[in-house]
Amino acid sequence: MSKFKGYAQSTGFKNIQIPDTSKRILDEGNLTLTRMKEVFRIEQENAETYIRALQDKYRMEGEQRDKVFKLETENLGAVRSAMVRNAQTINDNANIKTQQVKQTFDALASLAPIAAETSKKISQKIYDSQVKSGELFAAELSMYGISMAEAEYVKNMDRAFIANDSKYKAIEDKLLASGAGNNVIERIRSMNSSTFYGLKKTMLVNAGDQYAELLPQWEAADLRNVDGTSVGISLGEARLIKQYDNLVVAQDARNKSRFISDYGGADDKFVKAYLYPAIESVDRHEARQRGAQRAKQLKDERNIQETQDIATAFKHRGVPGLMDYMANHPLKKKARQGVISTLTQMAKSGTLGDGTPDSQLTVLRALRRAQVYLNPGGPGKSFDDLYGKGSKLDELAELEDAIKDKYKSEVRDISFLQKQHIQKQSDDSYKYLQSVDQLPRQVVMETIEKLKRVGADTSRHASLLSTTVEGQMEQAEAVWLQGLADAGELQSQHLQGVFGINRKKFQPMVDAWEAQLGELPIPDKDIRATFRDQLMGALNEQSYEKAKGDGTFNLALADAHNMYKAFLKEEFQQATGLSPDIQRKALDYVSGHIRNYENPTSKFYVRPQLGDDNTEGSKGPAYFAKYRQGDSLYEEPDAVIIGSDERLKLTNNPELLQKGKYISDSFLGLIKQKIKRGQP
Repeated sequence: MSKFKGYAQSTGFKNIQIPDTSKRILDEGNLTLTRMKEVFRIEQENAETYIRALQDKYRMEGEQRDKVFKLETENLGAVRSAMVRNAQTINDNANIKTQQVKQTFDALASLAPIAAETSKKISQKIYDSQVKSGELFAAELSMYGISMAEAEYVKNMDRAFIANDSKYKAIEDKLLASGAGNNVIERIRSMNSSTFYGLKKTMLVNAGDQYAELLPQWEAADLRNVDGTSVGISLGEARLIKQYDNLVVAQDARNKSRFISDYGGADDKFVKAYLYPAIESVDRHEARQRGAQRAKQLKDERNIQETQDIATAFKHRGVPGLMDYMANHPLKKKARQGVISTLTQMAKSGTLGDGTPDSQLTVLRALRRAQVYLNPGGPGKSFDDLYGKGSKLDELAELEDAIKDKYKSEVRDISFLQKQHIQKQSDDSYKYLQSVDQLPRQVVMETIEKLKRVGADTSRHASLLSTTVEGQMEQAEAVWLQGLADAGELQSQHLQGVFGINRKKFQPMVDAWEAQLGELPIPDKDIRATFRDQLMGALNEQSYEKAKGDGTFNLALADAHNMYKAFLKEEFQQATGLSPDIQRKALDYVSGHIRNYENPTSKFYVRPQLGDDNTEGSKGPAYFAKYRQGDSLYEEPDAVIIGSDERLKLTNNPELLQKGKYISDSFLGLIKQKIKRGQP
């Protein structure tokens, strides 16, 4: 049998430990109870803290009311006398130098009444100067952000503990961070009672203004629960919700107590004398304002509710419902004014009736005819007789004006929409006409007439007249006629079948030109006969008849006559007066061209017959080469150059048009368009 080892002899056997479930559950339960007790203790402490805060607040309010009442009832002179005596007592305990000066002057005052009076004046002057110095220093400390309590703490603390005092160090750091000099703290500590009196009084008086400035910030800040968490609304908003009354009172107390603590204890005489009255004055002012705002809010809510009741009564029962509403209302006049005001607003917004002026007028007429029974069982009178046009003061006038204004506004809207529609028609038609190729004038004119009947502006459409087929023809025709007029070739026969606007423009030119030609000594018909004879001479007699029938002779004759007129036109423009020599010069000018008929460069060059020697020439009768289509010297005409004789020839024998070209292609297109339009 083995023995226990030495190290095991003194320890014995270890018990085998088995997991104990019941013990674990018991431990967890005890832990839970401990935590619950701790939570209950914390909540109980919070509740006690809250109750103590309320008790402090109510106590402070009671004390403040008593103090304010006492201050308001005491005689102002007595209060000031007490303050002077208190200040004098403090001043008596001032520094040694001031006391020695005072004693010196008091000793001198015993020598003579005048010296005594002088001593008192000097003493008072010194005192006032020290107080003033304190007041100025108070403004400087406020600039550095130092509170009254901090200044008083610095002044009263023992110098021996300055080096190790953390609060003193914090105040010193604040001063230095604000830019204050190192001597500021020493100035605070070295102040005598008079100077410190001025300092403290000034800072407390200014604190009232600071309190008023802080109130809006406090009102905008979040409302806090007892545990410091935010409720989610501001303090100002919470004042309007009754369930937050206790939290509002507690937060007001906290804000005020923190503010007062910056200026000394609650029992400080200076705080009671200067700070509390200022705070109470601001609080009363704010309370009056909040009361007025609340009263206005309640009034507005009441008016909104009454307006909704009136609108509901009218919606379900119409005018009879409104009459019952007014009859059952305790304040008849107020109810009547509310009904009329509500109907007026509905008329202005377009919700009275179905919104149309006719529907609104129907409601107004029904209200005027509605019967009002002033005495139960007695005869009724119409609403209009009592309160409308039949009364001294027409209470329905504003409602009627609102309905009329609504009608006028609707008419203006309709007129505006109509103008928009007309403008759209004008724009669409103008855009369409712009896109049409070969635009007929008749279409534009009909469009203009229709737009004029509805009052539309047609100036843009009128500008399209020049782009129509007829407009382009007019312009081309005007260019052609102007060219004839400039060349002196324009005659009355050229104006046959032209557009009216061109006839109106060029007829005076033709009349003036023909009148000018009529003043010449040789008649125009004789000039034409001279050219005929000269051209006949250029052709032999045998060829004359054939050339005439072929058309080149008449074309050459017309061209010679036109050349004569063009020469005259140019000479007339250059000459200062009419001279017979001008006609002779023109005649000689044209005759010279005709006599040069053998020269191929001449306008009147004659293509001769083919001779016996087979030289180059015409195989048939001679002709004027520049007027024979197909000839190498043929010149295509730029416009109409047909004379009156040739016109007659072509009228009797239209087949001649198939043998020769008498007009240009551009003018031929102009004639085609005129034929299409049915114009001569």
